[in-house]
Amino acid sequence: KHGVLAIVFDGIKGLPEPLQPDIELRVQWAYNVNHIEKIYNYQLAVANHLTTLLSKHGIKTTILKGLSTSTLYPIPSHRQCGDIDIYLNGDYHRGNRALESLGLEIDYDYFVHSCTTFKGIEIENHQYFVNPDINATSSYIESQLEQLANSATTHPIVSNALMPSADFALLFTLRHLSWHYARESIKIRDLCDWALLLTRCKEDIDTQYVMQTLQRSGLERFAAILTTLAVNYLGIDSPLPFREEYQPLSERVLDDII
Repeated sequence: KHGVLAIVFDGIKGLPEPLQPDIELRVQWAYNVNHIEKIYNYQLAVANHLTTLLSKHGIKTTILKGLSTSTLYPIPSHRQCGDIDIYLNGDYHRGNRALESLGLEIDYDYFVHSCTTFKGIEIENHQYFVNPDINATSSYIESQLEQLANSATTHPIVSNALMPSADFALLFTLRHLSWHYARESIKIRDLCDWALLLTRCKEDIDTQYVMQTLQRSGLERFAAILTTLAVNYLGIDSPLPFREEYQPLSERVLDDII
């Protein structure tokens, strides 16, 4: 349910033998981890196929969320992914037409992105990163993300694709987590993502810009709460100088998540 079965298994395997689960549970657990790896590798192959097809139309693809965030993990295939989110760097409409030319049916019922299914995997083609019409926070964050989108670099595991910058990934992830938390809560996997963004990308984060953006958008408190949980329970050192830790409120948020 929380998307961390494979990650936890990596930790379980490092325990001393007397603390290991019984062999029957370990075999079952290993089988499920293997299944997660197969799904991830299939999604990665689909992403490579898709970006190669789009590149033939002269379209640059930026991979958002899952397959990009997974590269921060010690074993990328142990970060469970769902659909594939893409941004076509100004070629949203042309990209949809290119996908339709492949015989794919495009669903335009969503405001932020279109949806289609390619080789059994749902693809979300983002016209916007967040819905700018919801409130002032979303409108401001969208404007920042549009500027940061230009700083994407070559993707490390998907061919003919780009990967968002650290600043983009932080703001994009945080806005999505705040939106999902308000509507339906988030998962432990989301906390792991946040912790790894802060630690693995800390040398690339423009601290002054990120903190200024969080304060202007009203997202600083939520970011501080997630960071406090990552520090307390996932053992990280925060690279961001939050003005407060919100310890009691953080525990309430953790209760909601669990």
